Amino acid sequence: MQGEGETQLADTPVPEGTFEYTGVVGEFNSAYQLIPTQLGDLPLRFAPTPRFSQVQEGGATVEVSIRAVSLEGEGTVSVSAAIGEESTADDTDITGFDGSETFTFSKGDSNPKALSFDVVSDGQEEGVERLEIILSSEDGQVGEPGRFTLWLLDEGEPAVQSVIAEGDSGDVLIDALQQQFADPRPLGDDFARDSMYAVVYNEEADTVEGQYSGLRIEVDPSEGDPSTIAADKGINNEHTWPQSKGAGDEPATSDLHILVPARAEVNSARSNFPYGE
Repeated sequence: MQGEGETQLADTPVPEGTFEYTGVVGEFNSAYQLIPTQLGDLPLRFAPTPRFSQVQEGGATVEVSIRAVSLEGEGTVSVSAAIGEESTADDTDITGFDGSETFTFSKGDSNPKALSFDVVSDGQEEGVERLEIILSSEDGQVGEPGRFTLWLLDEGEPAVQSVIAEGDSGDVLIDALQQQFADPRPLGDDFARDSMYAVVYNEEADTVEGQYSGLRIEVDPSEGDPSTIAADKGINNEHTWPQSKGAGDEPATSDLHILVPARAEVNSARSNFPYGE
C-alpha cells in the first residue's frame, strides 16, 4: 500500500474505494505509509483532551475529556485525576472539582468521561495562575504529557491570545502577517553590539561574560563606547549563526537573537566556518 510494486498486506489484495483501517498512518515524501496493527498490540493508556486551555475568573465552565485508549478484555480499569503540586492555583479557585476524582472504564462502558468545573472570581489581582491536573493509574499507562494545564486569568485581564487574521489563508494570511510583523528596522551592527554589551548580556556590577570561555569583564556604559571597552578587554562579537551562511547581511548581522559576546581569540578561530567544519 506504499506504492506500486510494494508487497500487499498479508497477501491480501488492497481494498478498493473506502475501507475501514486500524493502524498507524504516516506521511513521508508526499506519500502515505500504513502500518497495520491490532488494538490488542497497543498498551492500555489514558489521556486528557484538550491538553491545555485558558479562562478568565468567573468565565465559562471548563470541560476536560478523559479517554481510555486500547481498552480490551473484561473487567474494569480506572484512572485518577488530581491537582498537581506544580500548580500555582488550587481547589479554592474552582468549584465542582474538589482536587481529586477517579474515573472507571470497562469494555461495555468505554466512552470518554467528563471532568468539568467552574473557575471562581476571588476579586484579587494575582496575575496569571496555572492549574495542573495530573492523571495517574495502576491499570495502564498515562500518555504524554499526562496532564491538563489550565491558565487562569484575573477577571478583567486582557486575553493572553488575540485573533490577528481570522479566516485568512494563503497569500491573504501572509500579507496580513507581513503588514503586522514584517519590515523590522535593524539597529545596525554598531548599535546592536553596544546593546549586547551594555544591556542584553550585562549582568550585575556591569559584568559581561564570554559565551564559551566564561571570561568575565567589566563593561560600564557610562565610561565610554561599550563595544570599544569590550574589545580592549579581549571580548568580541560572535554570530552563533555563521556569517558565511547568511548572517553577514542585514538584518541578520544585527540580530540580537544570534549575537553573543565571546573571547576575541575564539571569535577569530571560529571565523565564518559553519559548525562542524
